[in-house]
Amino acid sequence: MTPGTVAAPTPATAPQEDASATAAARPDPTPLPSDDPPGGQENIQSEKLPWVRISLISGVLAFTGTTLCILGARHMI
Repeated sequence: MTPGTVAAPTPATAPQEDASATAAARPDPTPLPSDDPPGGQENIQSEKLPWVRISLISGVLAFTGTTLCILGARHMI
């Protein structure tokens, strides 16, 4: 190379494109079908799950309260 000439850009010296501009230019890839899609079965289970938890906790508290009342009435505690 002679003085005053400019070398062709190589991958190490080539200007880097802005990652956000590159990502915006490319469309998002189509997601592949899977066994558990993100709004499928998991969403249905999550809607039922709080009611199951509430029911179990309520049942345990009711049983504990009833047991303590019976034991207190019999002067065992």
